[in-house]
Amino acid sequence: NPFYPTPDPFPYTPSTTNAAFLSGANLFALQPGYHNIPSVQEFSFGVQQQYSPRWSSQITYVGNLSRHMPITIDEDAPVYASSCTSATCNSTAQKNARRPYNTPANPNYTYATISEVVPYSNASYSSLQATLTRTFDQHLAVSAAYVWSKAMQMGAVVDNYNILSSRGTADVDMPNRFVVSYIVVTPDVHHFGVLGKEALSGWQVNGITTLRSGQPFNILSGVDSNFDGTTTDRP
Repeated sequence: NPFYPTPDPFPYTPSTTNAAFLSGANLFALQPGYHNIPSVQEFSFGVQQQYSPRWSSQITYVGNLSRHMPITIDEDAPVYASSCTSATCNSTAQKNARRPYNTPANPNYTYATISEVVPYSNASYSSLQATLTRTFDQHLAVSAAYVWSKAMQMGAVVDNYNILSSRGTADVDMPNRFVVSYIVVTPDVHHFGVLGKEALSGWQVNGITTLRSGQPFNILSGVDSNFDGTTTDRP
C-alpha cells in the first residue's frame, strides 16, 4: 500500500458541494468554458518588376497573427497592497492572506497558487521585404535583400492582474536586416601564354554580407516587488 499509513484514497469521488483540497496545495485548472481554439493567420502581398534581362526587384508585405494561444496565470495571486513591506507581506502566510480565495471565514484552510490555463496570448509579425537581383552573366551576380519588421508577443506573466503589461517586442524581433550575396569572376587573361590562361583566368570572389539590428532582451530585477511570490519582476 503506497499510501500507508493513510488509507487508499482511490477511487476518489469528488463532492460538488463541498470540494476538498489539500490545505496550501497548488492547484491546476483550465479556464471554465475554455473553447477558444488557437489559430495562426499568415498573409503576404507583393509586386515584382523586371527592368532588363538581368535586373529585377520585388517588394512584399509579409505578416502573421496568432490568436488565443494558451498561457498560465495564477488565478489566486496575492493582491498587491501599497503598504506592503518585506516584514509585513513577504512570508508564505502573509502572501496567502492576500489571496482572494482565502477568507477569514475559514482561517484553518488556505489555497496557494491556482494555475489556470487561459487563451489570452496573442502575437503578431509585420514586415516590409525588398529584394534586388542581378542574375549571373560571365562576370557578376548580385542579390540584395532588406527586411523592416516588427514582432510582438506575450512574455512571461509577472502581474496576474495586468496581463497586458507582459506584452512587448518578441525575443526574435529584429527591426532591420540587410543581406547581400555576390559572385565576381575575373575575366580571361589572353596574355602570358599558359600562365595567363590557366593561372590568372577565371578567379572567383564570392561572399555573403549581413547587417542587422540587435535583438531585444528582457531586464529582470530579481526582486519580488509586488510580494506575490515570484522574483521575475521587471524594474
